[in-house]
Amino acid sequence: MEKEVNLYPNCESTVWLRSCEEEIIQPIKGTIAGEIPHWLRGTLIRNGPGSLKVGSMRYKHLFDSAALLHRFAIQDGEVTYQCRFLQSSTYKRNQTAQRIVVTEFGTAATPDPCHSIFDRFASIFKPGESLTDNAMISVYPFGDEIYAFTEGPVIHRIDPTTLDTLNRRNLTECIAILNHTSHPHVMQNGDVYNVGMSVMAGRIKHVVVKFPYLDKGDMFANAEVVGSIKPRWSFHPAYMHTFGITENYYIIVEQPLTISLMLMARNQLINQPLVSSLKWFQDYETMQTNPDYAQYFRGRPKRLEIDLRQPNLTKIKSRILADIGCETPRLHYEKFNGRPYRYFYAIGSEVDVEHTGSLIKVDTKTGEILMWWEENSYPSEPIFVPKPDAKDEDDGVIISAVVCGNDERRVSLLILNAKDLKELARTTFKTPSPAPKCLHGWFIPTKE
Repeated sequence: MEKEVNLYPNCESTVWLRSCEEEIIQPIKGTIAGEIPHWLRGTLIRNGPGSLKVGSMRYKHLFDSAALLHRFAIQDGEVTYQCRFLQSSTYKRNQTAQRIVVTEFGTAATPDPCHSIFDRFASIFKPGESLTDNAMISVYPFGDEIYAFTEGPVIHRIDPTTLDTLNRRNLTECIAILNHTSHPHVMQNGDVYNVGMSVMAGRIKHVVVKFPYLDKGDMFANAEVVGSIKPRWSFHPAYMHTFGITENYYIIVEQPLTISLMLMARNQLINQPLVSSLKWFQDYETMQTNPDYAQYFRGRPKRLEIDLRQPNLTKIKSRILADIGCETPRLHYEKFNGRPYRYFYAIGSEVDVEHTGSLIKVDTKTGEILMWWEENSYPSEPIFVPKPDAKDEDDGVIISAVVCGNDERRVSLLILNAKDLKELARTTFKTPSPAPKCLHGWFIPTKE
């Protein structure tokens, strides 16, 4: 029998496939190495795949995993840790039945004898109620409230102290969008913008939605569409995970990976997962055309430049900012979102290099790359936190949740100096069950 060969021995992919078996409701303390800056006080909330298991069944895709919220509370030189499952309708229904009863992105639910094809037909017109509400991608603030996001129209408000799921909000009821990206933009004045899909005058449109900031009160009640554009492919709107924003423009990337509306309706009728509704327009060449798995992670950070003085705005120049593969880029968001910036931070994405699982800093002006790396350590998206009296763009720290490749019950909060990526401190926690790798998060500074 031929022995299986590990083509990427430096990359431990199983950190994504772990299933948390026991929530940590009360904060636990960890072991501190180094010194946590005295000025660093606040809460890091993380979101991501928490469990691939439901009873004796197992999900077929990472994006189906039940949402698990993580909380790192930093105060007076110490850090505590908690984790809890998001109490979505999907999660509660699955746990009650002890089987998969809601179809996900890549996994079909077990047939429900109580629901006829007529029930499924009626559900097509209620995407907020018929689709999964397993919001396992990101967390964002709306005023003083924190919400867990996925790309469906339902978001969940969570308590940033206890991680309790407080309430469920269906955005189709306030702004009539069918979906939205899982990465809205929070502006300096507190306004929130997102891109979604809506039906306007009987036609599908990509829309930009604004949620005006309110210190107290319901930001969703005053939501409004501030821009719209028809899809390039009328019945195949592009799949959108995020978008860009500047002081004057919204930047929407209409990629050739699309959602077939007809296939989506059909798949709801016959109980097939969302992934089978995706359609690729082959006329547009990308690296998906390469069968080498490692090539999928060769993405390079590029800057697209458009001369707005030219009459033909379809001519776009691009230049590579750094010759390194990276994912989940972040910057000094609160000050430089939508404005010219110099530095960004990211996770190293390449799987066939010596130092997998790295944190990266890129100087977009010089192309200089700095890197933090440690064997058997897999950090999450780096988040920049500025010093209270910061004068330079990179005057602050990078914080990142790190899981261990050879110890599934160990998770750490890593703190790096943002200027040179040197380690300042870390707090390591021993968890009662496996700690999965998370996706995205938000840092909430403690108010003085």
